[in-house]
Amino acid sequence: MTSTTIFVLGVEPGVPRRERAPTASAVLAYRPADGSIGVGRRAEAFTKPGLGAWLREDPILADERLRLAVVNGPLTPVRLEHKPFRARLIEIRMTRGAFAGSLRGPQPPWVSSGRSGWPRYQEATGYREILEDRGFPYVPFPPEGPPPVLPPRGTVEVNAKACLSLLLTRAPTGGRPMASEFMGQMDDWLFPQLFLPRLAADETAPPGPPPIHRFLDNLAPGLHLGPDAIEEADRISRIRRPFSRREPLRAYLSAVQGILALAGGAAFVGAEGDGEGYFLLPAAWHSDWEQEWHEPRRHEPRLRRVRVPRGR
Repeated sequence: MTSTTIFVLGVEPGVPRRERAPTASAVLAYRPADGSIGVGRRAEAFTKPGLGAWLREDPILADERLRLAVVNGPLTPVRLEHKPFRARLIEIRMTRGAFAGSLRGPQPPWVSSGRSGWPRYQEATGYREILEDRGFPYVPFPPEGPPPVLPPRGTVEVNAKACLSLLLTRAPTGGRPMASEFMGQMDDWLFPQLFLPRLAADETAPPGPPPIHRFLDNLAPGLHLGPDAIEEADRISRIRRPFSRREPLRAYLSAVQGILALAGGAAFVGAEGDGEGYFLLPAAWHSDWEQEWHEPRRHEPRLRRVRVPRGR
């Protein structure tokens, strides 16, 4: 990896089936020389057609510094023309035990769900095809063998909601309010707690670094948010109705996860197969989630976690 600035694009497709529903993009800048994360483009909300037009036309997608497009929506190696009868293996596994929505875990939608998962898949796949036309081919789940190498440019899938929750003990996610200004959504609830500077006990003292710095450094030593990325996180956290915060927040989170991959702090978690796929997630999880993942009764041998080596 060179010491130049690298861009990562985060894409949030938004709530499915609603053409005027908000979507969002965000471009973050990674500087390997000092491990800092900055802002390439502020998170921006669009309608669904507007996001498609932006992806087709904006010159930043032709910028040679842009390496990864990270989509917070279901993707498969081969496009599915019909709704499948069962969910992907990674979706099934992350719906069981502590991951389940009934226990307030980071349960993902299923592509086999006609109500939400399948429409979300169709929309995310449409954006993926635009990205492929712009030179960002889908990165498939790596086969068994040597460690995977990220291509010079590519598109990957992320589960933004899980990216935050897996770093923490289960207590904060299960204890979040059922209804509040954060609407009880896991990433809405956790984002300001992790990405905003901590206020000192002494009100005259400057705020401490955001808690996310500790997790980033543990996953990829030296990785941290620069002042402009912290300012952008603060701006997103302050978005209030009638504007939606969730889409810009998830686009930003998706881009952060993409930078983690380039810095060697991420893993592909999924399975091989034309109708399968993966989530790009942090390489190491809190022990609560590690214990749940390795629960023998729910073991699925086809699912693997493959760490992504630091890029070149």
